[in-house]
Amino acid sequence: FLKSDYLNEDYWAIVRPTNGAFTLFVALHTCDTVSAYGFITDDYSKYSNYYAEKRLGSEVIFYINHDLILEKNLWKSFHNKKILKLYQRTGSKGAKKQ
Repeated sequence: FLKSDYLNEDYWAIVRPTNGAFTLFVALHTCDTVSAYGFITDDYSKYSNYYAEKRLGSEVIFYINHDLILEKNLWKSFHNKKILKLYQRTGSKGAKKQ
């Protein structure tokens, strides 16, 4: 599911899915229904790196060992196909900088 283009680079040996991705894959293989909250979505730049942060604090940092955009697109496609329920913030009620 996650054949990243990063695997064709010199640093391919450190490229792997996030722990969250492994968790979702296990859940999808073992559960009848799966809901996910706190995973990266299209509007990730509006929010903190960690869903539990109440204020906009740390930005999402894209390290080369994870292909977060590939994961984001996969979760969105699974959501659209009703394979899982991906909770997403919508509209203008995003986190505010303080």
